[in-house]
Amino acid sequence: NQIFVTIGSGSNVDVEPLPQASVQQANLDGSNQTTFVYDIRNPVGLTFHPITNNLYATCNERDGVGDDLVPDYFTRIQQNDFYGWPYAYMSSNLTDPRRCFSNGTSERPDLVSITKTPDVLFQAHSTPLDTRFYTGNQFPSRY
Repeated sequence: NQIFVTIGSGSNVDVEPLPQASVQQANLDGSNQTTFVYDIRNPVGLTFHPITNNLYATCNERDGVGDDLVPDYFTRIQQNDFYGWPYAYMSSNLTDPRRCFSNGTSERPDLVSITKTPDVLFQAHSTPLDTRFYTGNQFPSRY
C-alpha cells in the first residue's frame, strides 16, 4: 500500500530543490518516500484509472507568460516523467523565455528534450483542482 502526495512549486519560474514541483510516493506510514514524478509545476488532483490503474493528475501551470499561456492540463503520469518545469512547457519545442540565455537557448536543453506532452490541455489559468473517472451508469453510453 502506497500514498501519493502532490507538492507544488513556490514560484512561477525559479529552479527549486525536490520535493518542490513533484509527486511523492511513500508507504502509508510515511516511510520510504521517493519522487514519483518531478518538475511538474503544481500537480493538484490525483486519481487512478479504475480499469488500468494508471495514475492521472491535473496540473496548474505557471503564470507570467501571458493571458493565453501556459495551459493547465490533465495527464497520465508515470514514474520519472518530466513535465518541463521550469524550463519548458507542453513539449520539448516550447521553452520558457525566462529560463533561456540571451541567445535564446535553454539553460537546460537536456531537460527540455525530455519534456512530456500532457494528454489534455485546458485554458491557461483555468486552475483545474481535481479529477475523477466516472464509473456510474446515470448517463447514456455515448458519454
